[in-house]
This record gives sequence, structure tokens and C-alpha cells, in this order.
Amino acid sequence: MALEWVRLDTNIASNKKILALMGEKKGKETAFTYACSIAYVGLQESNGIIPRAALPFVHGTPADAANLVKHGLWDEHAEGWILRNWAERNPTKESTEQARKAKTEGAKRGNCKRWHGDDCWQDDHCTTPRT
Repeated sequence: MALEWVRLDTNIASNKKILALMGEKKGKETAFTYACSIAYVGLQESNGIIPRAALPFVHGTPADAANLVKHGLWDEHAEGWILRNWAERNPTKESTEQARKAKTEGAKRGNCKRWHGDDCWQDDHCTTPRT
């Protein structure tokens, strides 16, 4: 399951790295590739990693990738590239999975309590042990 959203700094338009990128040939197109890469990473839950094969899916070219690395928005990675500081601004795959698991368990407990009463988890009809 993909992230439903990703964080995009509201200061992105005035970020010094983005402003420097805009000075490059096709800088606006490269900035769009950067924005698409943020969404792609959220969709794939890849912890910031953009595989080389995914470059067309973020509407990028090798020149865009080189410019994003040059301006410090992406870093080289064994699989392709990685968004710099992804985990500082967005949830990691592991933290997202933990949150989903906690939400599911809470829903199970709530439903069990609703349908079986306050003493739920003491009978065989509930599979989640009471904590």
C-alpha cells in the first residue's frame, strides 16, 4: 500500500537549491522531475530511493538526474539515486508499516469490544490477545 501523501516543504519555491536549479538549462523541467520523484518515492515506499529504471516514471532524463545531484537534491545510490533527507521529512516504510499495524490492531480491538463487550479477548471468538 502506498503512502497517501508526502511532505513537500512550503518553502520549495524559494529554496536556494531550487533557485539554483532554475538557472540551469531546462531548470523548470528538472524541478518538475524533482517534485515527481518525491511523489514516486511515496507511492513506492522506497525510503527515498529512485531506481535507474524509474527515471522515465518521474519524467526525468539522465541530464535531469545529473542536475539534481549537482544541486544537492538527489544523491547517487547503488540502485540509482536517493532523495536527500527523505527520512527527515517523510515517514519511512518501516514507520508507515508500524502505524498501519497499530491502526489495524486498534480497529480489531474496537470492533471486538463493540460486538462482544468489555470482556473481549477472554473468549475464543477473538484472535488478538488482550494487552
